[in-house]
Amino acid sequence: PLENHHVASFFALTLGTPEANILTGFGDTELRSLRTKIIQTVLSTDLIQHFKYLEVFKNAVASKSLDYSKPESVLLLMQVIMKLSDVNNPMKSNELSRRWTSLIMEEFWQQGDKEAEMGAPISMFMERHTPQVPKCQCGFISFLVKPLAGVWNAVFPVPELMANLTDNFEYWNRQVVPAPLLFVTHNAPRLRPRFGCCVDVLQGWGLLP
Repeated sequence: PLENHHVASFFALTLGTPEANILTGFGDTELRSLRTKIIQTVLSTDLIQHFKYLEVFKNAVASKSLDYSKPESVLLLMQVIMKLSDVNNPMKSNELSRRWTSLIMEEFWQQGDKEAEMGAPISMFMERHTPQVPKCQCGFISFLVKPLAGVWNAVFPVPELMANLTDNFEYWNRQVVPAPLLFVTHNAPRLRPRFGCCVDVLQGWGLLP
């Protein structure tokens, strides 16, 4: 996974470049322990593992078993903090979040372009010519960000960030296009010869570009 590449590159660069080595001064035992924690924390951001960490954190909060004197509790909190840092874009102000969303979606579309060039199936939400940004963002917030942020907020309240999360969800949800209308939007030129008047009406109502 990409996370493995990131953490391997970090250690290769850090340990292999004296002027960039922020780990200088650690003894062998400390360095091994720190390396293990860094790897465990970074790998927790793999979205394939997202719901596993969410469930562990949720259960620890519900059972009040978080004990900051225990290494396993400290590691879990580090992992959750890293995960929230990884997916926190919808918790930013709407203006800033929208700017980052544009950059993220462009990255998605570039991947979709490469997949198309290779003749491979284009991954969900990565088709540049049929963008579904609002639907993508609503799903991202509902299924990934909000559940994790909600548990964190129950222990360590972050009301401003939760308010941003709600605002951003409402912003994108207002723009979600129903599936039938989305089909018409993406196929308007092809449909116009047979259903020209209907397309004209939808455009007149501002429902089609």
